[in-house]
Amino acid sequence: MEDALKHYLVCYDISDNKNRLKLSKLLRFYGVRVQKSVFEIGIRNNNQLEQLKNRAKNYLEEFDSLLFYRLNHASRQSSHDCNNQRIAYFPSIIQIH
Repeated sequence: MEDALKHYLVCYDISDNKNRLKLSKLLRFYGVRVQKSVFEIGIRNNNQLEQLKNRAKNYLEEFDSLLFYRLNHASRQSSHDCNNQRIAYFPSIIQIH
C-alpha cells in the first residue's frame, strides 16, 4: 500500500551557480518552484525523502543550506499572499517519481 503524499516547502541557499541550477532541476521532478530558491514538493514516503536528500547533498558545499518544512493540509489551505489570495496547489502536487 502506498503512503499518502506528504508536502514540504524546500528552501535553499547555495553559493555555487552550477550546484544551485542542478538542485533546482532535481527539485522540479518533485514539485513546483514558488520562489527562486523555494519549492513546494510532494513526497510519497520517507524512503523517497531520504533518496532526495542524499542526491541533493551532492550539490551542497560547506556553508550552503537546504531546509525541508513539512506542510500539512490545514497549513497549505490557509497559506496566502499579501493580497489574501490562496497560494497552495490543490488537490496536490503531481508526482513524477
